[in-house]
Amino acid sequence: MTVFEQKTVACLGSSSTASKGQAFDWIAELRARPRNAQVKFENFGVGGDLAYNALKRLPAVLACRPARSSFGSRA
Repeated sequence: MTVFEQKTVACLGSSSTASKGQAFDWIAELRARPRNAQVKFENFGVGGDLAYNALKRLPAVLACRPARSSFGSRA
């Protein structure tokens, strides 16, 4: 039996990442995929957020020690 180490992916962004209201929850879609069973997705998205505010959340993002980061935004 092979033991896999759980990896963390940190997702930082605005409304497209936060997935509140009518927005598509792409993070939940990734969580539901069987090949991502060993991946923990942390959502640091805040709807209507600005880059300045996202930068203030970086300490919390880094504290979860992500193996990968995903930055979702709409220009």
